[in-house]
Amino acid sequence: MKFNFKRIASVLTGAVMLSSTVALAAAAANQFPEPFVKSGSADVAVVYGSAVPPTSSDISAALNIGTKLQNYVTAASISPSASTSQNVSGETALLFTGSSKVYVNNTLNSVKNVLTKTELPTVLKDGTFSGNVDATYTQTIVLGVNPQVIFGKQPTSDDDPDFVLSESTSTATPIYNATITFNKAINLTHADSKGAELNLFGQKFTIASATDTSDLVLLKSAEKISLSNTDAKKTVTVAGKTYTVELISSSDTSATVKVTDSNGASETKEINENASKKVQGLTVAVTNADETNLQLSASIIAGAEKVTLTSGSSITSGENNDVVDGTKATFTGGTDAMTKLVVSVAAKNSDNDAIQAGKNFVDPVFGSFKIDFPSLNIPQNSSMREDISIKSTGDDRVEITFTDGKGNEKSLQWAKNTTSKLYLMHDSDERNISVSEMAPIYRNGMVVVGNEAEGYLLKASTITNQTTGYSSDKVKFTDVMSGDTYEATLTDEGTGTVTIGGKVYDVTYNGASDSSEDSRYVRLNYPDSGGVGSIVVYPTIQTSKGAKLAFYQPVTLNTSNWEGQTGANITQIRFPDGDGYTDITVSTNASGAVTFNSVALDDDAESANATIGKLIYNAKFEGNSNITIQLLNPEDSTVISNPAVVIFEERDDNSEYHAVITTLEPGATSDDGVGVDDVIRTWGSDNIWEDITLASNSKISKEADLWGTVTTLNADDSDQKRAIISYPDEQVYANLYVGSISSGVADDDGVVNTGIPQLTDSQVATQAAGKNLIVVGGSCINTVAARLLGSSSPLCGADFTAAAQTKVGRAVGPGSYLIAAFESPYSANKTAMLVAGWEAQDTVNAASYLTTNVENVSTAKGDAIVNGAKVTISG
Repeated sequence: MKFNFKRIASVLTGAVMLSSTVALAAAAANQFPEPFVKSGSADVAVVYGSAVPPTSSDISAALNIGTKLQNYVTAASISPSASTSQNVSGETALLFTGSSKVYVNNTLNSVKNVLTKTELPTVLKDGTFSGNVDATYTQTIVLGVNPQVIFGKQPTSDDDPDFVLSESTSTATPIYNATITFNKAINLTHADSKGAELNLFGQKFTIASATDTSDLVLLKSAEKISLSNTDAKKTVTVAGKTYTVELISSSDTSATVKVTDSNGASETKEINENASKKVQGLTVAVTNADETNLQLSASIIAGAEKVTLTSGSSITSGENNDVVDGTKATFTGGTDAMTKLVVSVAAKNSDNDAIQAGKNFVDPVFGSFKIDFPSLNIPQNSSMREDISIKSTGDDRVEITFTDGKGNEKSLQWAKNTTSKLYLMHDSDERNISVSEMAPIYRNGMVVVGNEAEGYLLKASTITNQTTGYSSDKVKFTDVMSGDTYEATLTDEGTGTVTIGGKVYDVTYNGASDSSEDSRYVRLNYPDSGGVGSIVVYPTIQTSKGAKLAFYQPVTLNTSNWEGQTGANITQIRFPDGDGYTDITVSTNASGAVTFNSVALDDDAESANATIGKLIYNAKFEGNSNITIQLLNPEDSTVISNPAVVIFEERDDNSEYHAVITTLEPGATSDDGVGVDDVIRTWGSDNIWEDITLASNSKISKEADLWGTVTTLNADDSDQKRAIISYPDEQVYANLYVGSISSGVADDDGVVNTGIPQLTDSQVATQAAGKNLIVVGGSCINTVAARLLGSSSPLCGADFTAAAQTKVGRAVGPGSYLIAAFESPYSANKTAMLVAGWEAQDTVNAASYLTTNVENVSTAKGDAIVNGAKVTISG
């Protein structure tokens, strides 16, 4: 079996509280790390809550556990595509903070642009140089402005579109600059400097004798030895491998050297002074060779790899000077008076120009650190998203499915083609959906009232008018989403009030007692309109993840006879803007001319615009005090004349409320049915992350915006396209880090294979049900943790304490942690272990105990540890 292993700690973005109980099936061994790692092979997935906010203490806890598990994974169990295994030293620098994130469309350096020894004390440790002079140096990683979190098909066109960290392939706009700054000029060509050591970015290098006025030649992980005919053979250990180096002969200009590896294989080569060769896999440089009175001697530097840097050129490696693509060296002062060395790093080619979530980019020169992109806070498949689906249900009808902010899911028809035109209609009997205050609502007609969290979609279910009086009259509304009913309190013939969501609406109802109930109608005056003459149009309903949804179609208003109220002029129109309302003033003169948003309209050809947040509405003069309110297409400013659904997003990091508009194309026949025409974003110019065809299915395209909303447009039925708007619970951002690597190299694609997959709680059932689990995440935010504690819903605070008391016989409260093993809820013969703390620091303490007291941690069913003390699980 081939495993694509990714470092545990880099993916675990932390847990606010690690609190779950885990069940353990019978295992072959009962001591950590078994059964998670057994005989050098891993059979484990680490599970964290998809709702977890990343914090440094949580990441530290996950790093601790991940590093320990990786230490038990042998090289034989690693995918053969990895040339060597990678170990994580645990040093990690966050490229974001609790309050500042690397959001979609942000660059890598948008929060932090320089890393120093403060963030990476080992990788960026200050160093000393002792050569022609004694000097000190500092090291920094200057992050580039070009790497950017985008939505697209990268790194190759064979990838389906997703959020990635896109990289430049040009060192002029690098991913980062690895910079070494010396406190004084050093001469690297000087005899006293050759053979001196430099610890660069956590990797030891020795200055090779081949260094000259143009090239700086370094040997990685090198050892210096002196050989002679009386002491001709020595053993060296380079990069973890043992070699025997033997002087066979020497002259005044060269030495012949034999190298034997640990398997007994050997090779002999002649090497000139100030040059190097690869001998039996070991790079051997001769700094000095001598033959005097039959005394043979040579000074040798034996290293793992030769690295050559030339200012202004790509860096090369090995004896063949193979170009390290995507690199460039820049010297300040040259090799004979160097004060600064900068290594610029970019993607090596267009097939590797992005880091996908769950992967990383390993520095190709030093190999000791990497850019990690373990996850998005809310990926495309996250349970922290909601889907708003729009599709046709016949040749002439369109349906929407969404869940409101109160948790009610509903599928309902919202538009119909009457053969002449599309209208907001919710059934085959062509009953309307009203979207303006005081519009007439006939029986079984619908209306949106309130706004945002107080928005409701109602149906006028009863309008009864008796022959005499009003005591037996009835006006009732039904909440379309929940089914709740609201009955109006009638105070006079034709008038009354109804309370919905704590707000009181004035009610007027009309229709003779001897007429059909379907001919009667009711009007609602909204409390949000704020007074006489003020009218609300296009009110919104809040969805389950916080979006605001509005139904739209052009609305014609009589500004001097507002919905049948003679002499009641409209003075203000209130438009929802995603955060309340934006008000536009209106006035009407005696001749019927209208002034809208300070623009006078008195001719049928005239119109005026009003900007409402990121939307623009147009008021077209229709004569005799009438104006038609119509929404303009954000992409081309044309009028949207057919019904549409407008989804307001929440406030983004730029303090803006963008919107997504789904428009329809009018069809009504079997050959040309009604369907989705387009999904239009107010964010981003045309063709930015738009209509990206899937590599896996050419009939499906996706697009995204700054908030992280992803729209999928399916055209498998070309005349009746359907759309799904995937809306995230919060603005999408990338969890990005720079992490240290103690040894090893990456795969060709830059992925480090280490053996342990990490998954969110929502992914376990489909991707790791047959694995042992380490559940990292409290029952308050990790659904697997809650399940292990015996609950199908979150357990927070005192509820977590009580559940722990029930499960392990000990209360786990403030300042406490729990480590427990139970049977996995997904597989009876697998183990799931909980490492849980009341708060983040308690989680760190739990992880520390687990990894430093292995001999005390049992993975047998019924065993647990609370604050370092062993306890027996009672049930």
